[in-house]
Amino acid sequence: MQDGSPTPAVRSRGRPRDPLLESRVYQVASKVYGEQGWAGFNFDLIARESWVGKASLYNRWGSRAQLLRDLVEQRWRPLAAIDSGSLEADLQAFALLVLKMYLDTGGRMPLHLRRDIASYPEVAEVVGPALLDLSQRCLAIIRRAKARGEVDEALDTGLIPEMITATLEVQASNIGLQSRSSAIGADGALNEAVRARVNMMVDIIIRGALRPDRATPR
Repeated sequence: MQDGSPTPAVRSRGRPRDPLLESRVYQVASKVYGEQGWAGFNFDLIARESWVGKASLYNRWGSRAQLLRDLVEQRWRPLAAIDSGSLEADLQAFALLVLKMYLDTGGRMPLHLRRDIASYPEVAEVVGPALLDLSQRCLAIIRRAKARGEVDEALDTGLIPEMITATLEVQASNIGLQSRSSAIGADGALNEAVRARVNMMVDIIIRGALRPDRATPR
């Protein structure tokens, strides 16, 4: 029988969860994977460089494959918010965000991912779907533009994500870790030269994607 008195709060045991643990681990994990790929991606190194106990890493992620999957998914999350109603603006925002994410890991993360997916089944299993999601987000931009009548109906939309991501991977690799500081300003944004190059790439792609009656002569 209840007497109407409030139920006493149950106090959690142990040390409270560090709200900054994930962001700190993701930052270090991005650096480690960007430099060394799967072969050098291990909890010992990540724990040491992030000042997080290895037991905490296992409690939160269970395995390094799970950490890598969450890392990739976390980096793509801002792409879901891109929807300005303009094909050009959306593709520019998509390309700039993806390139910035690549450069945050030294420029070599996408190259490591493609190699490791082909070489390690555990990486293919956990990261393959995340990379597919990247292409799907780009495809969603194209499909919305097609629904608005901006894009030629006969266009093979599946080619555009491949063209954009492959070009961005090359750009990120060319800029690389040594030039990252010059490509990204103190405010964390890509510099004007890099942005202009990305926008030029998008412009070239759009000229091939637009309906012929909407294309602007250059």
